[in-house]
Formats: sequence, C-alpha cells, structure tokens
Amino acid sequence: MISGNRFIFFNADIVKPDSNVVFDGTITSIIKSDLVGTATIYQAGQVVSTGVAVTGTVTSRSRVQLTFALAKGDVGSLVGDFSGGSVDGTFDIVEYDKGAAQTTIDSQSNAEWGTGTNSDRNVYMKIPGMETSITMSRTDDTYRFDAYRISVTNARDCILRGGIVGIPDVAVNVYSVTGGAISRASTSSTCPDLDGTSGYTGFAAVVDDANNGIWYVVTNKKYSIFAILSRP
Repeated sequence: MISGNRFIFFNADIVKPDSNVVFDGTITSIIKSDLVGTATIYQAGQVVSTGVAVTGTVTSRSRVQLTFALAKGDVGSLVGDFSGGSVDGTFDIVEYDKGAAQTTIDSQSNAEWGTGTNSDRNVYMKIPGMETSITMSRTDDTYRFDAYRISVTNARDCILRGGIVGIPDVAVNVYSVTGGAISRASTSSTCPDLDGTSGYTGFAAVVDDANNGIWYVVTNKKYSIFAILSRP
C-alpha cells in the first residue's frame, strides 16, 4: 500500500510465520520514473534493520519495482543487518479506484470487524505479547483498531489501544491508522512490559469485491503487526 510518500509492502505466509516480512519506507525523491528512499524492515513482527536504502521505478497506475540494498552493520543511519530484497507490485485499478468512505467500513450490525474471537487466526505478523485478537470498532463517528493480548483465563489484559482510522483521500482505497499505543486493560491486568509501546501507525485497505475484508498493518520502528479482518 502507498499513500503520500509512505509505502508499506508485506509478504505474509501463515504457514511459515517466521518468514513474514514488512517493508515500511519513505520515498524521498522521484525523478521521472526513478525513485529513491529509505526503509525499515520487519521480520516475524520485529524490526531487523532501519535506514535501508531503497531504489526503484514506478509506472503511473501500472507497476512499482523496488530494490532494498544489502545492509551490513551499523553504518550511518543504518541499524542492523539485512541481506537485501525486492518488491514488484502491480496496480489493481478496481481495488484502488473504489475509494474510501466511512460507509464502506461500517459494519452492518453492532458487531466488530475482527480476526476471530480469542484466536490468532489471520494475524500474520505479531507484536510479542499481542498475539491474539484484533478488532475494528466505532464509537460515534470515530473508528479504531484494537489488538488484544488474551491471558490464560481469557481476560483482556493487554491492549494495543488507539489506531484511529482516517481517510487521506476519498478517491483512494487507503485508510490511515495513527495513534496506537499499548496499555494495561485494567489495574489488575498482567500485561508484560513491552519496549516501544507507542507510536504505531500504518494503513488499512478494504479488499475483495464484496468489501468483506480489511488488510491492516501498523509499525512503530520496533514492532509490526499485519492481519486480515473479516466483516461481522
């Protein structure tokens, strides 16, 4: 997904979760069809390298090809090793041009969009300690994603609270997600200490012809989470 000068691409395999990768980057310049930028790379939900150099080409409303440079050691703004990689993305006119609207992400009942009750089904990349349930709900006209860590007693004890949903451009099927932070669900919660518990931002997109699925991805320079939510 691309919005403004930020892009987030992901390679998700529920069978081999350790191989799941998120490429979260910023385009710093575009000259004709050539672009350059930097990226943060996540594997299996945790950052492996930051400041990775990105080069690529883009063909308007057709294709984007990105190359992520080999990264070794702490050099300049680079942190962590990365063996390099590439993304070759094609443009889906139907999905992109259907636009974004609150009416699209409204559920048809008071139920929440979600990945499944007390289940990590369809949660492909996971923040440590946040492995279980992700939902999107509405309070008045504010839409928000929450991720829950469920204890052995099925009590919600740790919440990625926030994730306010915005619409950067009504003509484009990309929703912004900002303001996510992890907190205890209550004073009696046993939420483990998690470094880097705030600043989660990312994108969501409504997918499939019937608008019955949401791709959801957020990062905070330390952890990433990617999931597919289903309409209730």
